[in-house]
Amino acid sequence: MDCAVDVWGMTVARLGRGSANVQGSARVSALTASSAPRWQESTGKPVVRVLDKPTPQTLIVSWCDARSGHYGYQTWRAVVARKRGMCVLTGHLIKAGEMVYKPRSEGQPPANGDAMILAESIHAGKAPAGSSVVSEAAGRRERANAAEGGAFGADPPAPRDVI
Repeated sequence: MDCAVDVWGMTVARLGRGSANVQGSARVSALTASSAPRWQESTGKPVVRVLDKPTPQTLIVSWCDARSGHYGYQTWRAVVARKRGMCVLTGHLIKAGEMVYKPRSEGQPPANGDAMILAESIHAGKAPAGSSVVSEAAGRRERANAAEGGAFGADPPAPRDVI
């Protein structure tokens, strides 16, 4: 068996088409893997939420995708786009030379390492259905509430003595 075959991709492809042709699925998967990032191969779009903007050059993003994984609190940094692409938050076309945010990678790049968010969409507060831009203050409130142990920031009720 070829170790380079994407077993998960074959499984998803077979489920989607109802095909029993494993060899054909493997060839399609191999072609797709070489031409598109893993997160773009999936039929569904990743769920992307901008949680916070701690500095003008960074974003904190929650990324959830069945193929590329879940990054609950991922730092993205502002850079100039080296190639054209698509904004994962709005779906708008990104041209080379535009300011974008990309996942920060230390060592091996993350599975969503080539994803981009158009900086203009963050500054304008644009967010289509299925994604969101959470304000800086709202992001801080969410983290503070989580740190306090409650979704609403309230203390849990005290236990009662049973007699």
